Amino acid sequence: MGVIESWWAKQRGKQLTITSTACGIGFFIAASTLGHMLIFPEAEAFVEFIGASMVLFIVAVLILFVAIPEYLHLNGLANTIKETMEIKSKSEFNKKKADAEQAVAILGGVHEEKWKQFIEEGAP
Repeated sequence: MGVIESWWAKQRGKQLTITSTACGIGFFIAASTLGHMLIFPEAEAFVEFIGASMVLFIVAVLILFVAIPEYLHLNGLANTIKETMEIKSKSEFNKKKADAEQAVAILGGVHEEKWKQFIEEGAP
């Protein structure tokens, strides 16, 4: 297991927050650098920053390339938990419970606490 993989595994409970923050930062950097390259390509004061903008844009795209798929996966798991907690029918709840528990095991943190509280309060 590599350094990044072991660090990522230690971040259980924070992974959704980390990926959403990385996506937000990536979108901001990509938009601002793209705007800089499109709006100020020939302005004398900003010509020296075009190279830096290109590099930052490439870095932002790489961040987004890594962060977006993981964010979508983790957000889907969070939505599975939320949807399962909104089910009122006991039979429907029992069908979806295993998926929700698997999502809780992956996400951990706040989702795990909310799920435990939901079960203790008497799920359908």
